[in-house]
Amino acid sequence: IGFHYECILIPFLFAALIAGLAKAKEKPEIGTIALLFLSFLLFFGRSPVFHIRKFWPTAHHNMVRAELKKIPETASISTQTALHPHLTHRKDAFLFSGAPKTDYVIVDLSENLERYGTPNLLADVKMMDGYRNYLKIFDQDHLLIWKKEERGDFGLGSDREP
Repeated sequence: IGFHYECILIPFLFAALIAGLAKAKEKPEIGTIALLFLSFLLFFGRSPVFHIRKFWPTAHHNMVRAELKKIPETASISTQTALHPHLTHRKDAFLFSGAPKTDYVIVDLSENLERYGTPNLLADVKMMDGYRNYLKIFDQDHLLIWKKEERGDFGLGSDREP
């Protein structure tokens, strides 16, 4: 099953299967069993194992998980849609857009990550280097983390001294 839309058919298919098996002989032939098995494979598409294997954690995922654990639980964070579900247990977790107001900004610029909720992610990341009150504390394997420094200058490229 590729999408949830087809799920409505499952109870009816099983009811038809049970009715068909009830009409069949007591001991179905091997060909009948093979035909049923093949029809499930053909009509229901890929096995769920395919999807599990696709999302099996890689070394990159493990590194991201380890770095996220280093951020204090009480810190407010700003991040993209791909990382946000892993940080929603925090009291203050926001989607990264524009000038941040959080303690940490976390982005993963890996090519295969969804950017739906943060369409201006690349432009916002370029702006981060201009915010003098944020220090980049991590930059490895497309994962970037900035930490807010407690300084007096909060503007973009502010000329004021701390």
